[in-house]
Amino acid sequence: MKILIENATIYSLSLNRRFIDKGYLYIDKGLILAVGEGAPPPELEFADYIIDGMYSVALPGFVVGIGNFFDYMFRFKTMSSRKENILTTLSLSDIETLSLVSLASLILAGATSIVTYVEPPNPKLLTGIAMAANECWIRVRVLLPVDGLDPRLVEDMIRNTMKNVKDPDAITKGVITFGFYVKKQITKDLLDLAKSMNIKLYIEDNLINNELVLQNLEDVVVIGQEKVSIPPQFKRVAATSSTLWRKGLGLISRDYLNLNPRNLIHTIGKSFEDPRTILDILCHYNPLNLDIGAKTIEEGGVADVILLDYSKPPVGPIPMTEIDIANEISMLNYIVETVLVAGELTLDQGLTLNVGDKHVKKAQSIIESLK
Repeated sequence: MKILIENATIYSLSLNRRFIDKGYLYIDKGLILAVGEGAPPPELEFADYIIDGMYSVALPGFVVGIGNFFDYMFRFKTMSSRKENILTTLSLSDIETLSLVSLASLILAGATSIVTYVEPPNPKLLTGIAMAANECWIRVRVLLPVDGLDPRLVEDMIRNTMKNVKDPDAITKGVITFGFYVKKQITKDLLDLAKSMNIKLYIEDNLINNELVLQNLEDVVVIGQEKVSIPPQFKRVAATSSTLWRKGLGLISRDYLNLNPRNLIHTIGKSFEDPRTILDILCHYNPLNLDIGAKTIEEGGVADVILLDYSKPPVGPIPMTEIDIANEISMLNYIVETVLVAGELTLDQGLTLNVGDKHVKKAQSIIESLK
């Protein structure tokens, strides 16, 4: 679908044009084909769908990680202590439904990509979240804890999960992907499997001197959990706390509640004097370092875009300036109006397009049965 967003303030985070006071962006086939100031050229006005972005701001979608998604799904006090037992009683359909509505809540908070560490790597859980990500249309990268696992078993789990994904585009467009999370030891067999399946290695910082790691730097994301000096040849690094963060790094959290962008913004907001740093992290440094999503809004880039509406109370009107917008978001004063992932609408006019009343009612019924 050809989509034109016009009359919008654009928080692009591009080096060339970080902020556009009023402009347009044109999206087709999953990519941003044009971004500019002022009115769009006449030839772009024949788009299939036109969105008036007056008093709205377009920016790259929020990218978050790295807590366990299923801990987030069962975050409720009456269920969290029983999570493991509950998961064994649920059907695949139940897990898909609950995952679907939980992912919808993250989209409504502005997330377009989540990276989640899932333990244990249960085939039913992996299939359920993959099916839900496909239907909800949000990027999900599942990190599998592979220490001590037979690479053949890991490969079977991934391939069997992918077979249950209905839409091939969910795989080819990177909506559903996998990563290997390594804490202790990297083997050649594991590395060969990762290469053959185009899977990134997410390693803890105690492994940065491992010989196999140093030979495959392009395939590695370092999770910084200690005050360790990480050599500059590592191009993708994500800190696990604000105290470890420095400019250029991603910032993630092991707290599953921080998979929700609102919680993450609240958690890290106290650590940064300039609220623009928060947007730099969620919209630029996280996608860059976690290797997922869109790091800018610019020509040729992936169209993972959110549109925040500041046209009316309770969040607007506000001055549509870079610092004021950043400050309002840092105070959680924003409403997500539109979300595009890989150029496809997943939220429009504040409503999730793929998650409706029937899903919510089924989820409510499941939760009621688990009391």
